[in-house]
Parts: sequence; structure tokens; C-alpha cells
Amino acid sequence: MSVTLEFTNTFNMTLKGVKLRMEGPGDMGFKNKFYRKIKPGASLTWTELFVPDEPGEGRVEGCLTCRQLSQVCGMVNFNAKP
Repeated sequence: MSVTLEFTNTFNMTLKGVKLRMEGPGDMGFKNKFYRKIKPGASLTWTELFVPDEPGEGRVEGCLTCRQLSQVCGMVNFNAKP
């Protein structure tokens, strides 16, 4: 399976020291990325591939944290079929 985290800086300020975290089941575990800055209007996209532990319902969560924003998070639920 794959999951994509997308973020657009809609603020009129540059975000600095941006940390992204993605957490999911199976071999995904915790993944982290760091961006020195994201300019106003700029977007980023991060895609991860993973294999769920077992069939059934699961969830992937993503969070963005930086000096100006704290814990901007989202999640997606999925149902893995055998």
C-alpha cells in the first residue's frame, strides 16, 4: 500500500525548522523528515510504501511541527484485504 502526506503553506510567513512525522502499521513504523524552511505558498508531498501486519482496519497518521505551528495532524483509515 502507499500513503501520501501533502502540505501547503497557506500562511504569509516562511515556516522554519519543519519536522514531519508519519506513523503506520506493519513495516512503516515511524518515519521522519526535516525541512529547513517552507516558503509561503510552497507545497510538499511525501509518499511512503508499506505492508500492513495483517488484513483488516488500520490507520496512518501524519503530523507537521515547526517553530510557528504545533502538531498540525491528519489521519487516514484503511481496510487491508488479503
